[in-house]
Amino acid sequence: GTSGETRNLLVASEYDLEQRLRLNLTAYWNNGGMSTSDGNNPTTTVSGGVEVNIYCSGEEVKPVSGNVVLYHNGKVQDMQPIEALDDFYIDSTFYTEVNWSDLKGSSDEYRVKVVMLDNFDKLYTADVD
Repeated sequence: GTSGETRNLLVASEYDLEQRLRLNLTAYWNNGGMSTSDGNNPTTTVSGGVEVNIYCSGEEVKPVSGNVVLYHNGKVQDMQPIEALDDFYIDSTFYTEVNWSDLKGSSDEYRVKVVMLDNFDKLYTADVD
């Protein structure tokens, strides 16, 4: 019947809106990065500037919180908030300095990601490469 078609159309357009209006994140080291000391008991230093670019095709979606997060073997070890997200408009870049040193273990045990939440409570992650 007609009502079914109308409902499907509504669901589809809501889905399209949600898909179309999402944040696109890219993150990388614009200086520094990860390094490991030599020896039998290596320690890792994660230090430098993380550059995060956030793009959205519409003004309706914006980031409300974000952190540069350090993971050790998959568990959250530490985080550094990304400041000034209120300034976001359509296509913006944010810089966050991190400085984590004397971390036990080698760099292959550690990962750095950007974790962000938008104003629709959708969660995004991006690896810092």
